[in-house]
Amino acid sequence: MGIDAVVVITGAFVGGVAVLAACQRMLAHYDKMNRQEHVALMDAIRGLAERMAVVETRMTAVEERMTSMEGRMKAVEDRIAAVEGRMAAVEGKMEAVVGKLDFLIAQQASA
Repeated sequence: MGIDAVVVITGAFVGGVAVLAACQRMLAHYDKMNRQEHVALMDAIRGLAERMAVVETRMTAVEERMTSMEGRMKAVEDRIAAVEGRMAAVEGKMEAVVGKLDFLIAQQASA
């Protein structure tokens, strides 16, 4: 989903906020509205509710994917830690080999 989903969700949310602001302006004059304006207001409110439901659904999907990514990142971190442990073991063995080589070189030089 990624950044595109965030842009879509943000756009839907901002659009919803604009509709909400328009509804609030209309509600301020509710008592002076005619039937047609009442219907338009109710349609706008229904549309807003639908838009917010879509935003909520998309945000839930993004949250689930982020949770999945967190799990994957944890697995990667665990693998890196395991590799670091193996590398430390190899480094220790290499130091032991170098120590033996130094000993053999010193022994050969003294002979």
